[in-house]
Formats: sequence, structure tokens, C-alpha cells
Amino acid sequence: MTADRIWLLNAGDIKSCEFAVDFFLSMAYDIDSFNFDRAANYRTEWLCGMLGDDYRVEYQDVINSFYKLAFARKPEFMGWGYQWATDKHGRERNTDTDFSLANYREVDTRLAEYQRIGNMVEKILKALPEDKKACYYQSLYYPVKGCELLNRMILNGQRNRWYSIQQRATTAELEKMTKACYDSLEVITKGYNSLLGGKWDHVMTMKQGFAAAYFELPALRKVNLAPAASLGILAEGEDILKGQKSFHSLPCFNTYFRQSYYVDVFNKGATPLKWKASVSDNWILLSQKAGETTTENRIEVSIDWAKVPTGEKVFGTLEIASDRGEKENVYISVFNPSSPSLAEMDTLFVEHNGYVSIDAAGFHRKVENKSYSNENDS
Repeated sequence: MTADRIWLLNAGDIKSCEFAVDFFLSMAYDIDSFNFDRAANYRTEWLCGMLGDDYRVEYQDVINSFYKLAFARKPEFMGWGYQWATDKHGRERNTDTDFSLANYREVDTRLAEYQRIGNMVEKILKALPEDKKACYYQSLYYPVKGCELLNRMILNGQRNRWYSIQQRATTAELEKMTKACYDSLEVITKGYNSLLGGKWDHVMTMKQGFAAAYFELPALRKVNLAPAASLGILAEGEDILKGQKSFHSLPCFNTYFRQSYYVDVFNKGATPLKWKASVSDNWILLSQKAGETTTENRIEVSIDWAKVPTGEKVFGTLEIASDRGEKENVYISVFNPSSPSLAEMDTLFVEHNGYVSIDAAGFHRKVENKSYSNENDS
């Protein structure tokens, strides 16, 4: 046998790397049996080989989302910290993540998807027969649920600090949620280590070496609320709270996208806040026009495109007032030109709020050779 036909693998921690080892060895045994689709879906094939096909569709859905979320940021990098920058700081020093709480709903979207697949694996765990639960727990449930709880802990901790700067009453609630996620991580880790009478005890741990810190409870803050209700407003896209502008405004509404934006109405006091919203024009639509809250309400603002005037600089105003006489205005801009039409722009990428975003699957053309082919799995 020649050396170029030997596959060598450094398996590392074999217990937690069963799938990776199996994947590698299966490809080494018969590489010609793998194409793009089988390689992409092999984890589901592996799971079904152990657990049966009853939840094949659900497994594939969870795994696709699990890897997509991890591709954006792996769990072990969620601390966003740095270490060994100097000899004085060997441990990782965690910071806020780059996932934005103000722009593009990055944190909300990420957490919603993690909770969706977390709920799926929880439901499957409860439905599986007892003789399959241990295998499922350590091969899919724990990785997915662990990543969900870790992301919720870190990103809700970041939100707690962000809200404390704004003096939001929700700050205390986020502190509790963050601590609950940390406690739940400990619970499911103990659950892993106690499977089958402790067969895999000590395989999983909440302490990942002496230098890493991403798994630790993040820094949390408290706020001193005003004695009575106090109105606070934050419009989507406002990531600088002071020193940039003296008014609230939403990103421009664009007829070629027709999306909604939110305005958070929040309480900065210890008693319930009552508020009402009104608009300058009937083409401005609100998901909620009044409310009472001890913490916060979110108004989704959208445009009635059948009523809004034609023009590149259409302007309107949203006013929010509390029962204590406080008032805040949010300015609304609309880009609704007479041409080109929606049909003319249907297949094009359009500039919006200062940028053009083109996803990889939206290529105009691609050049390949016979030995390599880029699959478009959008």
C-alpha cells in the first residue's frame, strides 16, 4: 500500500466526536459513495441508523439550522473575548458580541431560530421510547439545547447591559432570564453525565479549560427606576443613544422591499406606564395604538402602499404620549418613486438605506471545471 492511500485521523476526544469520526471513516472506506447531498445530509443518515426513521425530516431540519447558526458564530466563540493579548491577561476577557440589538433584528432572529430548534429537540426527546433516549440525548439533544441556552444566556446578558443604559424596567427581567439559562445549562450537563447510570460521567463540563470564559455567567447590570412610570422610546436602527441626533427616526421605508420597522415603547419607572400612539397620515399603519405596561411594548410600523403618496421623499410622523403628559415623536421617511415599477425591479438587487446586499446564491454566473462543482443549495 502506498502512503497516499492511508487516511490518518487525530480523533481528539472520541466520546464527543463520534459523528466526526464515523463521517471520516465512512468516507475513507468508500469515498466514491459520497456526493454533495450525502455529505451534507450524513449526520441525519447517521442519526437514523441509530434511532430509526420516525423523525428523519425533523432531524434534517434541526441539523441544517444548527450548522447555519454555528457557521455565523460557533458556540465556543460567543464570548467574543480575547486572550493572551499581553502576558498580564491569560484568560479570555468577554465583550459584547457583534450581533446587533438595534440593526436588522440580528439578535432577535438568531434567538428565535435557536428556540425553534431547541423546542423541536425537546419535543422529540419526550416522544422517543426510553431505550433510545440516552443515545438521542448525547448525539443531538445536548448539542442543540446547549447551544440554544448558551446563545440565550450571552445575548440576553448583552441585552441586559444595553437596556440598563436606557434605564428600561425590563433590565431586571433580563437578568433573571440570563441566570435561568446558565442554571439550565448546568442541569442538562448533569443530565448528560448521569445517562445510563453515569456511563459518560465527566465527559461534559461547564468549565472549558483555564483560559476560556465564554461559558461563564456574563456580566449583568441593575437599574434604579423612577418612582412613577416614565416614557422611553427606541426606534429600530438607533444604536447610538446620545450625541448623534436629538430626534427619533426609523430607517427609510422602501417600496421595493415593503418591510416593517419597530418602535419600542418602554417604561423607566416602578409603576405601570399607559401610552397612546397617533400618526400624521392614514398611510402609516401601527400594530398597536395604545397600551399599558410595567416593562415594554413593541409597535410594528408599516406602510399602506395603496395610500402612500408617490415620491422619493415622502414624510410622516408617529407621536407617542403617556398619560403623564410625556410626548415623543418618531419621524418616518418613505421612498416610493413612480418608476421603475416593482415588476421591473423584481429580479434585481436594490440599494436600501445606503447599501446593496447580494447573497451568494444570487450570482449572475459561475465558472467551474470538471473536477470541482459549486452546488447552489439556497
